[in-house]
Amino acid sequence: MPLGAARFALSGGAKPDLMVAVLIVAGGAGGANGNDAGGGGGAGGYRTFSETLLLGDTNYTTYVGAAGSAGGNGNTSHFNGNQSSYGGAGRANSNGNSGGSGGGAGWQGQTGGSGNVGGYSPAEGKNGGNVYYAGSGGGGASQTGGFSGTSGGNGGNGSQWLDGNYYAGGGGGGADYYRSGNNVQSQGGQGGGGKGQGNGQGEAGTVNTGGGGGGSRSHVNRASFPGGSGVIGLRYPKQWNLNANTVTISSETVSGDYKFAYVTASSGSVYWN
Repeated sequence: MPLGAARFALSGGAKPDLMVAVLIVAGGAGGANGNDAGGGGGAGGYRTFSETLLLGDTNYTTYVGAAGSAGGNGNTSHFNGNQSSYGGAGRANSNGNSGGSGGGAGWQGQTGGSGNVGGYSPAEGKNGGNVYYAGSGGGGASQTGGFSGTSGGNGGNGSQWLDGNYYAGGGGGGADYYRSGNNVQSQGGQGGGGKGQGNGQGEAGTVNTGGGGGGSRSHVNRASFPGGSGVIGLRYPKQWNLNANTVTISSETVSGDYKFAYVTASSGSVYWN
């Protein structure tokens, strides 16, 4: 357990300032599963913070939002006083839920849920798509969920962080089985969004991306697709080492002058030494 602030190594000279860039992605929502085609799950809220001076040997509270089950909202993620909002659930025969990114809707004339439920600037996510017949796509961090005709709408794309990876893609909507001909399958948004169910099986959102789960197709052999859990991304000078108190962290990866590491599950704190 760290006992106090310390910004210098015990040997080998001074360390550089502990300047940390942070990614906070909440848990993605599940896609809907109902008799009518289901909307895709909205992605978990996506927020980034530029380099901030932190102190060594000091605990910083954090938790990672769990994924939403099929038809359920995701859960918020948090780091050091900042958080991102849960993904909004996809729905069948009703409007999508609001969330960090909004969930897709299902059946005629319904509307996608609103994104950026936290009211942040810049926005943490986009709206879910609107509906003609089939399930619409869940919203992603950078793109509104796709409109659905008789096939499901595609999930909205997520955003790229400093590590080069994309996060917070929306789930694709499910097809209308009796109207979409070959039941064309929708695509999940870039950044972990799951495909909607159509002529191929749907998908859950990808773990530790905050992606939304795909929506089920209507009527026949329906299936359930949860969202993907959230993640906390951390970039900091390579001379520092990240440590965990009751949370799960990844291995550290060196890239140039920096390390990247990720808090991938649970609630607790981290510190550097």
